[in-house]
Amino acid sequence: MSSVPDAWNKQVEYTWREFFNPPASIPHIGIVKLGRKLEEKYGREKAFKILDEVSADLTEESIVQLVGDRQVESFKDALEAFSNMVALPEFKIAHETEVVELTESKRVVNVKKCIWSDAFRGMDAGDIGFIWACKQDYVLASTISPKFKLHRTKTLMQGHDCCIFSWYWEEDKDA
Repeated sequence: MSSVPDAWNKQVEYTWREFFNPPASIPHIGIVKLGRKLEEKYGREKAFKILDEVSADLTEESIVQLVGDRQVESFKDALEAFSNMVALPEFKIAHETEVVELTESKRVVNVKKCIWSDAFRGMDAGDIGFIWACKQDYVLASTISPKFKLHRTKTLMQGHDCCIFSWYWEEDKDA
C-alpha cells in the first residue's frame, strides 16, 4: 500500500462551515459504515449504485461551483479549470504525481501515492473508495466539459502500483 507520510502529519485548518461541508471525496469512516450497511441490507450492486449516485451528485455540484462562469472551450481551458481544484492545498500535499506526457490535447499523469487510497484501503474499503472517490474523476471531467475526457487503466485504490490518468480533449466527430 502506498503512503503519503507528510500528508498524514500535516495539520489542516477549517472553518466550522468548511468542517460541516467538506469536499465530497473526503474519506470518512461514516461513508464506509453507511456503504457496508447498505450492502448488508440491499446487496452489493444496489448499495454501490446508491453510493455512486450520491457521490456523483456531490462531485458535480462541487465542480460546477469550482468552474463557475468560466467558458471551457478547449483542452487548455479544461486543464485550467481542473488546475484550480488540484491547486488546493489539501490536494497538493495528498498526492505524489508525475506528468509523463503533455501535449496540446493530452496530459498523462501517474499518481504514485494518494492519501485517499491510503485512507480507504486502510479501512479495508478500497471498493467503496473506488466508487466514492476514483470513479468520480469521470464525473469531474464531463462536468468541466463534455469534450474533456479521462481514460484510466490503473488505480492505487484497486491495488495497482500507481494510477494512470490520461486526460484528453475529444472534438466533435461530426464537425
